[in-house]
Amino acid sequence: MYNTKPFIIIEVVLRNTLQKELSVGSLHLLEVRAGQKGTLSLGKREEFSRIYVDSGGGWWAGVCKIDSSSPFKEQWDFLSDEDQALILRANEGRKPEEGFHNSSGGISCIHNPAIKISFIHSFLTFNRATSNVVTLYDKRRGITCWWICSNFAGFKLKPGEEACSEQLLLGFYDSPHHSLEEYADIWTKVNKPPKTLPTPPMGWCSWYAYRLQMTEGSVLANARVIAERFKDYGIEYIQADHGWQYQNICGNWRQTNDRFPHGIKWLAERLKEMGFKLGLWLSPFTISEHVSLFKEHPEYLIKDTSGEPKAMCEWFWPPHGRCYYLDPTH
Repeated sequence: MYNTKPFIIIEVVLRNTLQKELSVGSLHLLEVRAGQKGTLSLGKREEFSRIYVDSGGGWWAGVCKIDSSSPFKEQWDFLSDEDQALILRANEGRKPEEGFHNSSGGISCIHNPAIKISFIHSFLTFNRATSNVVTLYDKRRGITCWWICSNFAGFKLKPGEEACSEQLLLGFYDSPHHSLEEYADIWTKVNKPPKTLPTPPMGWCSWYAYRLQMTEGSVLANARVIAERFKDYGIEYIQADHGWQYQNICGNWRQTNDRFPHGIKWLAERLKEMGFKLGLWLSPFTISEHVSLFKEHPEYLIKDTSGEPKAMCEWFWPPHGRCYYLDPTH
């Protein structure tokens, strides 16, 4: 560790020393697999441990028992194909139901309250690769699988070129809150974000009340209540979350569905009359297989090792279907 500091920062550099182009997939900076690659244990009474999971915008972040599973159902779909295969091999060919945790936001912490130790293992940067932290726990054998991954998703590394993983923080503390506070302080020093506003933006979001039952009428009805009773709290934004766009599909951002017959401009004008600004949920790099762009411009998308568009996940919400990501390097 760094003298008086209970943490280290790790970064892995990949260099292509071959005479041909390489396709880089999931890079495991650290990995434990029972019976093969080391062990990871948080000491006595590990079965009482809690794990802090961050889905990276996948709608859930929170704390759960290490031998249970979080409500974040999409966590399996957020794994790469090769990482899914590793989990299946470690779990006797079965898709895990309990004890499986994927912090697809790249931020995780395990806390054992019995001996008051917290192990934080979280990425500090998010520049090139998507990141995830995977833990598989078995009640009989303990932690059977654990890794920290920077997924380059088929990034092409030419001969002589280098690519760096994201920077990773590893640290041991006496409490999970202490470790997360330390992580936040170090993240700030590494990334040097701009100063925050004196008053953070405040607003109302439709998702947690309505999900895909949201309508323009329900958005306006809630806005009226807020304008009448809660405006003094500084609420400025009214956000229509996922479900306003045509067919509820990622990639259809220019047309509304039947629940918003007057369109987005009309809704924004009605909210402006009440003193609010309209916020919209977007996933700008996610493309559903049902969208015309997927069929007409497959060259826009991240490719797999065979050069075909790489399916990143199965969309959880109707009409479901596979989702792909736009390739921002083109």
